[in-house]
Formats: sequence, structure tokens, C-alpha cells
Amino acid sequence: MSGIPYIIVADAKITPENGEVLILENAKIGTLKNTTIVIDTLNGYHRLTEGVVDVISRNEFSGYATYQYVNFLNDTFAIKMTDFHLEEVASVQTSKLFGRKQSTASQQTVATGSVSEQDHLVLGAGMFYRGDMIMYATKPALTLSGSIKLDIKKIKDYNTWIRYEQTGDETEVFIDFDNALNEEGRKVDAGLHFSALDNSLYISFLNEKLDDDDDFFVPSGTLYYDVESKEYRIEDLEKAAGNKLSGKVFAYNDETASVRFEGPIKFFNGYKDFDITASAIGQGNMETNEIKMNSLVAVNTTAIPAAFDIMARDIQLVIQNESVDEGLGDPTELLYKIADIIGERAVKDYETRTAQGHVTMAS
Repeated sequence: MSGIPYIIVADAKITPENGEVLILENAKIGTLKNTTIVIDTLNGYHRLTEGVVDVISRNEFSGYATYQYVNFLNDTFAIKMTDFHLEEVASVQTSKLFGRKQSTASQQTVATGSVSEQDHLVLGAGMFYRGDMIMYATKPALTLSGSIKLDIKKIKDYNTWIRYEQTGDETEVFIDFDNALNEEGRKVDAGLHFSALDNSLYISFLNEKLDDDDDFFVPSGTLYYDVESKEYRIEDLEKAAGNKLSGKVFAYNDETASVRFEGPIKFFNGYKDFDITASAIGQGNMETNEIKMNSLVAVNTTAIPAAFDIMARDIQLVIQNESVDEGLGDPTELLYKIADIIGERAVKDYETRTAQGHVTMAS
């Protein structure tokens, strides 16, 4: 039979090649090849091509087709979708929301697909994806359940895949680093650590540290890729937006293998009569393991005040004898370091008072 523009099956519109359909015994439709399938006849969210389809009933069809998946960078990847079936969907009233019609159907067509590491699917800038992809007729984007791997080349033996879920509402890839797990279910590592062998400091970025090694600096916040700086960042987004001074920053550039970090650091586990609270702004290189930092250190001790007076005089003598410049530094960086020790409210008060003149930290 020819001249068939399309066949409606549930909420899908199936267009046969050249408008031709083979009718078999008992009015059964023969296998349709090279079809075009539009899923969700109301909004037409999903369009598939090269379909091989068997129409089973007015509400059921089976087969497979190719879906052109568009990532966050507007790049397109061909994904094979299969297992077409109906699932229940919450009923909502027909209306227009952001220019899209809402369906009142109680069921929707669902299809599944998957991609492997060999498919090299780039989900977002600097990030690969592998795992399952689910197409819901009433949702404009695919639902993802799999893992993400950063496009890192400079870190030796790097092969960390991070569990990742996406509902379809996202516009970029953001990962909650504090709760990020690899595919084996282990917490993902990053930061600066003390080697248990020789107490030397080394850097990790999503490559595993040794279990016995203590942490010197551990990042916290959201992991994402910044296109402009070409950095993978783990940071407090409120701090990044300039809404607060305290918070951690850890950034890695794979082109230069360099890192930069900012926030609280930990020299050792403190004692009752002696403890150190410190923050730092620093940088390092994962290839050379060279690390530099500018830190602010607060010492909590039961030592008598006279001991600190002696230390202060010794520092003054060094400054005089070595003819070094005044250690004024960057006042903004100083505020960042102070904030990670005394907190947001206290540092804001200190910032306000210093704007009116010199104020000692002790005051």
C-alpha cells in the first residue's frame, strides 16, 4: 500500500519510507524499514531516523532507530535507541508553559540507549560520558544514568569515571564533589597530601591518593570545567560569584599540569596545649610536584606571652639584617585568608574597619 503519510502509535508518529506499507495476512503491517519516528506528537520533542519498526497494535511498536543527541556544546552524536514501550506518566492539564504544550496523556513512549567509552561522547566541555540514556516522550531532554570522565592527559594513569545522573533540566555539567563517587563506589580524591613514606607533600586531582596519607588541603564544592581559563575547578560557587570571602578553590589546567588552591590547610592533628589553624593561597605543578603558597597561621598554645615577644623581635632582626621589603602583600588575598580562619561575619567587620585606616589583626 502506498500514499501513507504516517502511522500513529500511542504518542509516536511513524513515517514509512516513501509512504509505502506492506499489509500482511490478518491486516498485520509488515516490518517498516528506514522510517522516521517523531515521539510525542504534541510537542515533537524527539525525532529518530533509520528506524526498523514492527507495529504491534495501535499503542505498541518495537524495533530500533537512530537518535541525534545534541550535547551541551551543540555537538551531535548518533545514538541507537531501542526497547520502545509505554510507561505511566503523571497527568497534567493542557496548557502552554514556556511555549511548550503540556500533555494530558496517562502514558508515554519510552526508549532506551547506551554509549560506551569507545563512542567518545562528549557531554560537556572537557567531559566524556558513558552509560545509559533514557528517552521519555514528555521530556525534551534525555535522562542520563552513567559516569563522566574528565578529558585529562597529563596525569599519569588517570582513568577515573565519576558516577553521574542527569534529569534533563541541566544546561551544563556540574558535579557535587563532596559526594562524588567513582564507579566502584569510592570517594573521589583531590587536593594536597602528606606522603606516609617521607612526609613530603604531593598533589592529586581525581587520581587516587594512598589510604595512609594525611590530607593537607581537601577541596570542597562543585566540580565543573571553565572554558575561558581551561581549568577544571572544584570551588564554592558562592565564593566564585563574589558573594563571600571564605571558601575553598582548587583548579587544575591540563595543558600546563598546574594547580592553584585556596582555603583552609591542615599541618597536623592538634594537641590540647598546641594547635595551628591556617589558610593559604598557593599553586603547584603535578609534573614537577613543585608547590608554593602564601599562608596565614594562627597558633593556639599555652606558651607564655613572653615567648611570642622574643619570636617577634627575632623576626624584626631578620627583616632589618636582610633588607627585605615590607610584607604588606595583596590586601584582598589577606582578607580571603583571614575569612577561612575567623569566618565571614568577622572578616566583613575587619574589612569595614580597615577601609577607614590601619587596624591590627589582634584588635
